Amino acid sequence: MASTGYSTFFEDKIVFLTGATGNLGSCTLYKLITQLRVRRVYAFVRGSKNQALDKLKRKLAHKATSITDSGKVQFIVGDIHHPGWGVHSDELRLLQNEVSIVIHTAANLSLFDPIAECTKNNCTPVLELARMAATFEKTQSFVFVSSVYVNSFLPDGLVKEKLYLLEDSTGEEIDPELEHEEISRTGSSRFTKYFPWPYALSKYLAERLLLTRFSSLPILIVRSSTIGPAFHTPYPLFGDEESYPTQHVGKIYMRNPDASNVWHAPANSSSGTNVLDELPVDWASNVLLLHITMGTHGIVHASAGTYMKQTSNDALMDISHSGTTGIKKAIQWIAADSGPQCTLANAFVIGNRDWNFSCAKSACFKDIDGPLSTEVTQEQARAFNDRRYSALVEQIRLESMN
Repeated sequence: MASTGYSTFFEDKIVFLTGATGNLGSCTLYKLITQLRVRRVYAFVRGSKNQALDKLKRKLAHKATSITDSGKVQFIVGDIHHPGWGVHSDELRLLQNEVSIVIHTAANLSLFDPIAECTKNNCTPVLELARMAATFEKTQSFVFVSSVYVNSFLPDGLVKEKLYLLEDSTGEEIDPELEHEEISRTGSSRFTKYFPWPYALSKYLAERLLLTRFSSLPILIVRSSTIGPAFHTPYPLFGDEESYPTQHVGKIYMRNPDASNVWHAPANSSSGTNVLDELPVDWASNVLLLHITMGTHGIVHASAGTYMKQTSNDALMDISHSGTTGIKKAIQWIAADSGPQCTLANAFVIGNRDWNFSCAKSACFKDIDGPLSTEVTQEQARAFNDRRYSALVEQIRLESMN
C-alpha cells in the first residue's frame, strides 16, 4: 500500500494526546504535525504550558520548532489524579465538541512501584479519561497504549492479540472490578506474584476494566513491547535513555561486564536463543497511527514482529562488538536450577523469557511506504544497533572523565 492510503487521513482530525512530552507521545506528536498534517492536537500536560514547551525543546532539540511554530498544538493543563483530569470547563467543552481521536500514551514506567501506586497512575486515570471521552461528540477512536507484558503471567510461547483470563493457584479467575477495589482499599493484590512487575498487573486491570465498562467506545488497545531509541524519527537515537530498558541494561553491562556475566538460559535452551522483544519508538508510533487510519478496534501488538526479531544472544553480541567496549568474556549461560544469575539479569526479568507476541493484525502493513513505513532489512537493523551501542560507549567514556 502506498503512503497515499493514510497520508490525508489526519488532515481533518482533531486529536487529544496524553503523554505528549514522553518518548512515545512526543514522537507521535511530531509525526502528527510534520508528517500527517493533522488539523489540530490538544496535548494534555502537567504543570504548565511553559514547562511542557521546555520539555519538548529539550527532548526534540533542533526538531522542536516544527511543533512549536506549527500553530497546531494547544496545551491542556491538568492532573490525571483529579476528576475530569482537572481540565477547565471551557477546555473540556472544546474537547467534547471537537475531538475525534483520543491517544493515551501517558504512563508511569516505574515498573517496581507498589501495585497501589501503579494502579493509581496506570489504571484509574485511563478509566476516567474513557468516561470523559464517552461525552465527546465525534469520537472515532479511543487509543490506550498498554503493554505486551500484561500477559507475562503466561508461559513462554505464542501470545495472541486477545484477552487472556488470569487465574490464581486454585483456579479462581480474577474479577477486575473486585481486584481494583481491593487494591484501592488495602494497597495490595494476591495476583501481583504472577507478574514480573506490579506495573504489568496495573495495565492488565486497565485493559479488562476499559473493555467492560466502556464497551460502546471505539477502543483500540495497542500493547507495546519494550521500546528503544528512534530509528530515524524525529531523529536517530531520539529519546530519554532511562525510559528505554534495553538501552539502560546495555549501559550497566558495558560499565562492568564481569559483574553482569552470568545469566539463566531460557527453558529448554543452553543460551539466549529467546527473542529479546524490542522495537524503536518511531516503529511503535507508526503501528499505532496505522491502526488508527485503518479503523482498527480491539487489541493489537506493537512488538518486534513489526520490526526485526533479535535473540538475547544477538543483542549481547551487538553490545560487545560496538565500539571499544573492553568486553573480553562472553556471557555465561547457566540452567536456572544450577546456580544464581547476576544482579542485572535478576532486574531485567524478560531477558531469559521466550514469549512470541503475535503481530498478525499488523501483517497488512508490511508493504506500506512513506513516513509510517515499518519496512527494515537485517543489515539496517544491525547498523542501527551498532550506532546505538557505539553512542553508549562514547557516553560512558565521557562520564568517566567527569
